[in-house]
Amino acid sequence: MNVVVRILQVIVTNISLTSSTAGQATQIPSWWKTWNLFQIILLSPIFEEFSYRYALGQFNVTRIKISVSLIIAFHISYLLYFYKLHQLCESNLILHFFSLYGSMFTIATILFLIMSLCNKQLALLKNKWNSNFSFIFYLSAVLFAIYHVYNMPVLFLLSLFAGALIFGYTRIRLGLGYAIALHILWNFLSSFRLFIN
Repeated sequence: MNVVVRILQVIVTNISLTSSTAGQATQIPSWWKTWNLFQIILLSPIFEEFSYRYALGQFNVTRIKISVSLIIAFHISYLLYFYKLHQLCESNLILHFFSLYGSMFTIATILFLIMSLCNKQLALLKNKWNSNFSFIFYLSAVLFAIYHVYNMPVLFLLSLFAGALIFGYTRIRLGLGYAIALHILWNFLSSFRLFIN
């Protein structure tokens, strides 16, 4: 599925990059390409694994608070960025970084502190966590796929969901470090075409 989706991505990407009102290819500055590669290959896998799969495994209130606060912050920040701030930040890397990651960490920190007020109540969820772990596992994969719809075509939803299942399984069986490493490798291979360009 990933190979088929990657072939379709090349077709979609070529069409979107080469189609402009003047009929000329859109020029993307090299510093922006370098930042995107760094973000795609290193930053995103680390943040996404801590968000969507850090809590998977044995019940741990702190890990759950970190994951839930990051997941909510990711979705809110991307909605703000792509629907409000995207055009303002396109030409300014520093503004892009602070608007996206700054808002993400601010929202996550506030949510984490709010959830910390409810530690006793969260600890009571241990039995529900263990009895509904399959649902939680698949929910994290669905949320991961939905999160990527903000910056990727809906066409890739199934591929992203399959990747999330693989990362989740790796996280549970081998640990978070292996899931991050696999995610970095996955993103590197997926964006290999950008290196050639």
